[in-house]
Amino acid sequence: MPTGGRRYAGGMLFLNKLLPIFLLPAGLTTVLLLWALVRRKRWAVAAALAVLYVSSTQFASRQLLGWLESHYAPVRVDEAGPVEAVVVLGGIFGGPRFPEGYVPNVADSSERLEAGIQLQLHHRVQWLVFTGGRIPWEGREVVEGEDSRRVAISRGVPADKILITREVGNTWMRPARCTT
Repeated sequence: MPTGGRRYAGGMLFLNKLLPIFLLPAGLTTVLLLWALVRRKRWAVAAALAVLYVSSTQFASRQLLGWLESHYAPVRVDEAGPVEAVVVLGGIFGGPRFPEGYVPNVADSSERLEAGIQLQLHHRVQWLVFTGGRIPWEGREVVEGEDSRRVAISRGVPADKILITREVGNTWMRPARCTT
């Protein structure tokens, strides 16, 4: 990739990771409070408190999660596929990178890895494709797909049934990197 393209991709990755911070409840609350402080607007303080309160209620979280998951009906493993390949997205591991032989720290999206492993172990998918996610500021030496591969192999998935994409920085880049 030419230097200009790499700089553009890095800038887009930065915006892709940074911009949502200001749109999530804590970031939006902070922006509104700063607006209230600078412009001396009381309505912005009230709006900030309302955003913070409403977004922290169990009702709001259930509504949002229900809306999101209503688009994807659950499927039993034995009813899935068979398909040629399943792409397991990254974002699975949290905390420091784990050395060989240790149990990894997993994040909230660890069910992605578990679902892929179960589908392969039940012969519902021929190939497990792990994405080569690497965020530049995390300081990872290898792509996250390598860690996923190690876990899958330790759980009984044959190494020759696992593929890892080229390095990617965000979900939008992943489909293009799945080509061989």
